[in-house]
Amino acid sequence: MKFPVKVVNFSHPLSSTALAQITEAITDGKTDVEVIDVKVQVDTNAPLAPQVTPLIEAAKDADYVVMPGLSNVAVLIARAIPTPVIVLKGVKNVAGITFEFAEII
Repeated sequence: MKFPVKVVNFSHPLSSTALAQITEAITDGKTDVEVIDVKVQVDTNAPLAPQVTPLIEAAKDADYVVMPGLSNVAVLIARAIPTPVIVLKGVKNVAGITFEFAEII
């Protein structure tokens, strides 16, 4: 694996806690993790494939991806990129809901 480890994030911005958890899970905390945030905004009344193509291009060199919440977009990305997926889980707290690392699939 090349270093630093490249994570393309199509989801919510990662909190410092989530990033630390991901870094530990992926590299045992020994390697830097570069996170590239990619904004996902699609028109569900228009064909999705042409809208998702730029997202796929953004993740083609990723070591890991965090999928977007919209399942049909996530499926198109997953079909095109055979990359491990980082799953986040929502955690309720005083500030509302934050997202933390759950698992890699």
